[in-house]
Amino acid sequence: AWLAALLFAVHPVHVESVAWIIELKDVLSGFFFLLATFVFFRATQTTTKTSEVVFYIAAGVCYALGVLSKTVAVGWPLIVFLLIWTNYGRKRRRYQVYAALCFLLVGIVLLALDLSVTHRSAHATPELPILQRLELVGRAFWWYVMKLAAPTPLLALYPKWQLGEASAFRWVGTVGFLIVVAGLLVLLVRRELVVRNIVFWSVWYVVLLAPTLGFVTHSFMIHSYVADRYQYLASLGPIAIVAAGTSWLWEKFANRHVQRLVVAGCAVVILVHFSALTLVHASLYSQPEKLIRHTLAHNPQSANLHTMLGAMLAQRGALDEAAEHFRHAKQLAPTELASRVNLAVVSWQRGAHQEALEETSAVLAVEPARALMWAIRAASLARIGQKDEARQAAYKALELDPAQELAFRVLLEETTTTTVPRTEDQPSIPKE
Repeated sequence: AWLAALLFAVHPVHVESVAWIIELKDVLSGFFFLLATFVFFRATQTTTKTSEVVFYIAAGVCYALGVLSKTVAVGWPLIVFLLIWTNYGRKRRRYQVYAALCFLLVGIVLLALDLSVTHRSAHATPELPILQRLELVGRAFWWYVMKLAAPTPLLALYPKWQLGEASAFRWVGTVGFLIVVAGLLVLLVRRELVVRNIVFWSVWYVVLLAPTLGFVTHSFMIHSYVADRYQYLASLGPIAIVAAGTSWLWEKFANRHVQRLVVAGCAVVILVHFSALTLVHASLYSQPEKLIRHTLAHNPQSANLHTMLGAMLAQRGALDEAAEHFRHAKQLAPTELASRVNLAVVSWQRGAHQEALEETSAVLAVEPARALMWAIRAASLARIGQKDEARQAAYKALELDPAQELAFRVLLEETTTTTVPRTEDQPSIPKE
């Protein structure tokens, strides 16, 4: 157990969940999930009915808190059923099943609540045909297994796969996944303790990973189909099996010092290697620009990454380099407006007024209510001498946003050669 905990603590695939502040919900949900499991297991060891009921209620509360932290914990009742199934011989199994059914009902209610909130938030989700979903299930499952065994490179955003391509190997991953699931179902009826424990932790991995494999679409799939954080809690399954296997070898070689030394040496090498990878990857999260550059080096076709890096560069004044990244993002995702909006602003700041006008025209053709784009357009028109058009664009910006500072500056500074009319439908220009 100590070795499993240590492997879990230093595994670099968990860095994203711990070091990235918006993913700390993984840690919080994982804490309540494991606490619920521990409390439920204690309930099966009590000697009085009252203590058992108290423990079950406490486990249910921990479970609810875990789901409210992150919906991935909703699969916990399935883990409970499996825990009951793999522990033959315990008394009062009927009450354990009743408790698990109650937990399942709570999970369904909380899941329905979460889905209703998600639906109201109107986050866009990709539409995948059933065949592409099945393909994705196999590819994602084995990708997670390999990433757990060989966690490098680790990225904040992985390249998005192309699904549906004609290939002889398209269904290999899915067939392999189905074979694994079928094998686990067959082994569930075995009574050997070792087999039961291997099955328990394998099903743990599959159950907790399943929601992110493609059975259900979610908004992040627009950017990538996989992420390190998705197997934060699920990874305990394979880690527990590896730790148990190492412990078994240690006990088997009780009188063989050389073999024990080899086992201990392999464990130490893995722990040190994982720790080093974790330290390196965690350090990136304190340097956002370095993190984005590292990710972009392995995922250069991501328009989002180019836009994010461009925004960071623009913020610190590297306008020429920022403009290049915005242009890359525009080429990779022509329909995304974020790169065009940023490129318009940076082009105006750089004095590339013609480019700024082109980008504002493209943005306003899709979203004509963007006040900032009208203001940028007004400023650029004023700089190239088109005063009347600049004034009209500035008034349009102020009509959409009366507090648009750049539009005021255009009217005050760039069109001073012409008297600015003031009517009731045009905002007055504040004095300095």
